[in-house]
Amino acid sequence: MNRVIAAAAGVSVAFLSLILILVVFLLDDDFSCTPGGPTLGQGLPDVNGVSMAGLNTSQLQIAKLAVQVGEQRHITENAIKAALLAAAQESRFRNYGNSAVPESLAVPHDGVGSDYDSVGPWQMRASVWGKDGIAKLMDPSYQVDWFYDQLQAIDGWQSRPADELAADVENPRGDLRGMYGPHQEMADQLYQAFKGSGDRAGPDMTGGSCGPGAGTQTPPKDFNARVLAAAQRVLGTEYVWGGGDANGPTGGGFDCSGLVLYAVAQASNGQIKLPHYTQSQQDDPRGQVIPRDAMAPGDIIYFTSPGAHDSHHVGIYAGNGQILHAPETGDVVKYSPLTALSGEQWDVRRFGTDSPPPPAADPTSTGSPSSTVPAPLPGGPHD
Repeated sequence: MNRVIAAAAGVSVAFLSLILILVVFLLDDDFSCTPGGPTLGQGLPDVNGVSMAGLNTSQLQIAKLAVQVGEQRHITENAIKAALLAAAQESRFRNYGNSAVPESLAVPHDGVGSDYDSVGPWQMRASVWGKDGIAKLMDPSYQVDWFYDQLQAIDGWQSRPADELAADVENPRGDLRGMYGPHQEMADQLYQAFKGSGDRAGPDMTGGSCGPGAGTQTPPKDFNARVLAAAQRVLGTEYVWGGGDANGPTGGGFDCSGLVLYAVAQASNGQIKLPHYTQSQQDDPRGQVIPRDAMAPGDIIYFTSPGAHDSHHVGIYAGNGQILHAPETGDVVKYSPLTALSGEQWDVRRFGTDSPPPPAADPTSTGSPSSTVPAPLPGGPHD
């Protein structure tokens, strides 16, 4: 199993308690994918469209699944927490593809790892457990059932400490067996947040028929949510200048405009294919002009340096002062604070006919959809 050496960081109770705020949003699934339920890479939008308590909605769905399946299988509380501890350490509740398993990158995933040939939230080895195919192996429901199957084969599992059970199932090197325990506080919080959810049918999180460009997605109500969800599927993918098209990464990754091109194409089921250049996207007549103070998660922000005529960078607004983007060579698709770009001119666009229209303009306002706030200007990509 996973051999990644990671320093386990303590997480404060106050910070983790914010998970509870999100629970109500996770109980009503707005995303579906034939035959039903949310795709793991998509997650669910919360009130701000981004993560709370350090875990985004895709991550929280995996944690919720661990509790649901455990309760449905009549697994003890301590053993359910073992599954939470394992996923917290192995993947931080992310459904990882693996660069050493190319076929895993065609399955919906939340990031790309390179630890041996381990994939998914519980980091199952493809060479050991992949007899049913990679799509099946990367189904979080399949992985959590595997975890509980392995756990129930351990003598005395009902009374063993959760961190020991996690280590017994994941089977790391001896000197790494203690890496699960530091996540105990998080596991306790997540268990309390989702306790009782096993009384309801768990979401279908199968990813096999819902990969990029699969054409089987049932869109949620809001186009913006689909844009953000599509970009979340490729978190961790490498930045490649000129990379990305309507179907996914090209040349092994995305540049900033390629990521937006991909996310909007996926959100529209291929109906909106933007050009692969920031200013051309910004000028595309299918984009609604949105005032900066009215932008919502899933809106696209184009950045222009002071004195320049064309935008040089673009990203997807993720809420809470964050942007989801492909920053520059040597980096990956990730969230960043918008403050890093506050010195630039922002032009906000909203694509998709089912996204909410911008609010009516204030007739007394002299503002414009673009604005510039003086601040230090960092270097950035030009694509």
